[in-house]
Amino acid sequence: MSETTRIVVENGDIVESMSDKAGLMPGSLVAVGEQRVEQSKITGIHYDAEKLDHQESPTDEDLHYGRTSPLVAWFRVIGVHDVELIKRVGRIYDLHPLVMEDIVNTQQRPKLENFDDYLFIVLKIPKLDDGELRLDQISIVFGHGYVLVFAEDEEKPLDMVAERLRRGRGRIRKAGADYLTYAVVDAVVDSFFTVLVEMEAEVEAIEETLLTDNPDKDVSEKILALRRNAQAVRKVAWSTREVADELYENDSEMMQAETLPYVRDVYDHSIQVIEATDSIRDALANLRDMYQNTLANRMNEVMKVLTIIATIFIPLTFLAGLYGMNFKHMPELGFWWAYPALIGIMIGVAVVMLGFFRRRKWI
Repeated sequence: MSETTRIVVENGDIVESMSDKAGLMPGSLVAVGEQRVEQSKITGIHYDAEKLDHQESPTDEDLHYGRTSPLVAWFRVIGVHDVELIKRVGRIYDLHPLVMEDIVNTQQRPKLENFDDYLFIVLKIPKLDDGELRLDQISIVFGHGYVLVFAEDEEKPLDMVAERLRRGRGRIRKAGADYLTYAVVDAVVDSFFTVLVEMEAEVEAIEETLLTDNPDKDVSEKILALRRNAQAVRKVAWSTREVADELYENDSEMMQAETLPYVRDVYDHSIQVIEATDSIRDALANLRDMYQNTLANRMNEVMKVLTIIATIFIPLTFLAGLYGMNFKHMPELGFWWAYPALIGIMIGVAVVMLGFFRRRKWI
């Protein structure tokens, strides 16, 4: 993974590299976040019900055509660390400086903002990488007849939407840019379920370990890591639910009435994500209690064994201490059979006490 890229562009000129945005004027482009791809790129798709035209590395003329074409235009920018590319697209589509600032800052929360001739949407795609949760940012600009998507990396949900367009199945090729926006948002929300399935599998694995093996400290760390991931997913899912609700309630003329029921379905999916995340959190809480109970039971077993051993040795210690005293007149010390008799008594005491403990089912 490359280091965080921070490039500052102010008034159209690259000023300097900075560690943060403190003190910069609003609208300054600062690429904040890890660079996911080595080279940023842009692709385009123009389509209607009858035809589809795919473009690799579209020119400025192609980008301009997306605003005036009778076809629906979808441009995907992969790699938001290239502020010059973002500025190029933003200039063609008259994007507000604050919108471009949010696009290159990948630490935004999911949100929807209304502008005069377009909607700006920020979403997060969750990914699990070796148990570590990663939240990639997706920025969507939805205008009259066009959709711009800015992603940190090659995203599988977006590839699936592009494949649907190429196959031309269903409603997506017949509908407008509003339906394409819904399709992208829906694909992002559905990506949450993939992560939830992976988390549920980890929960089941931990539960199996607690039921069959002696858990160690790693189990506790896994439970805490999963709980943090579940909390982060729930927080993002809650914000995504608000975005879906705002998109449904939006009175923009760009959203067709025929698309609104589909947007409502996205809202329902986000509710399902929240409920599934709550279920995982509850399961993790139960696993944590089970882990603590397992440790307590193991400690009780250890303490029981130690107590039994100590109890057996109490009378033996008494006898050994009694005959270890340095009194001059201890007549039994002069008998030849005193030592083996004492050893026999000690063994007998130990056997009797073990039998008593077994009879009481303490061992």
